[in-house]
Amino acid sequence: MDVGQTVQVRAIGCGLEESEFEVVRDFEVGVAGIHIAGRAGETVKVPYWVGQVMQAEGLGSLRMPDMITMLKQALSKERTSGPKEFPALDPLFYIRLKEIMGQLGERDYNKVHDMLVELFRRRSAKLVSKASSMKLNAEIKSKLAVEELAFYNMINATCTDFEKKITSEGIER
Repeated sequence: MDVGQTVQVRAIGCGLEESEFEVVRDFEVGVAGIHIAGRAGETVKVPYWVGQVMQAEGLGSLRMPDMITMLKQALSKERTSGPKEFPALDPLFYIRLKEIMGQLGERDYNKVHDMLVELFRRRSAKLVSKASSMKLNAEIKSKLAVEELAFYNMINATCTDFEKKITSEGIER
């Protein structure tokens, strides 16, 4: 699966994850076989996609992590980490960040975009180096976002194929 397909599949999974929804108006609703009720002031757990629908209807708001702060923290850790270290990212980091970025004004969007590009460039350089020289181990895998994992696998497969072609194909004995 390529990076785009991986992101699409994981984005669907993200929509199914349980999220906290802060109720501002009493409601009782049935959506796709799911029955949910809430009273003003309560926090209920709902699938993320259901929370988005309820939020659009003015029933309350989804509690979301502050992705901008998470981006700043990730970039700071990346700047101070060594060339072989991978500070951990939430597997859905980029998916959630892109969703938040879609809600920003142009000025804020540009600032966040610049930070995201810097984070990507720093992490991708490390990924290329690792993927061209070794198989993925469990420790590194646990620190990568889903897009980074797909990127790593693509690079590793390409490098392995290239190495085989260079070192063994066409050699006469």
